[in-house]
Amino acid sequence: MKQCEAIYPPVTRFERRTSHCPLYVALFILDEARNYFWTELPPDLADELAQKAEIVFAGNARWRKKIQGRRGRAYLEMFMRHWLASALFQRKSPLFRQLPPEFKIGKPLPIISLPRQLAMEKEERMRPAKIPQQPFNAHRWADLHCVV
Repeated sequence: MKQCEAIYPPVTRFERRTSHCPLYVALFILDEARNYFWTELPPDLADELAQKAEIVFAGNARWRKKIQGRRGRAYLEMFMRHWLASALFQRKSPLFRQLPPEFKIGKPLPIISLPRQLAMEKEERMRPAKIPQQPFNAHRWADLHCVV
C-alpha cells in the first residue's frame, strides 16, 4: 500500500469530521476563477486555501459547527472564495480589481466569463443609439384616416 500513499494525500482530521476534502474544494474554486478570467492562477493557491481551511477548522469551534452542518460544503466554498480574493489582494494581483464585489464576500462568479463580458460591453458601445419612437395613439390614427 506504499504506492497508494504516494498518489493520494493522507486523510486529514478535517475530512474525517466533515467528509469534505478542502483541497478538492479549493481546486473547484480555482477552476471557477480560472474559467472566469481565462487565465492561469498561481498553482500554490489551492494548497494555501486548503491549509487555511484546516487551520480555521482546528481553532474555531463556531466555524467547525457550520462546516459540519447540513450546508457545510456551501459554507466551505463561500469562505474559500473570500480567502481567494484575499490571497489575490495580498499578492497585488491585477485580477483582484476585476473580481465582482459579490465574489469577495463569498458568492459564486457569474457564468459568463470576464473577457466575454468586456467584448459584449464594447459591442454595445459601438452600436448606434436607438431613436426613440413615439407610442402608438389609436385615436390620432383614426382621426387622420377617417373618411367623412
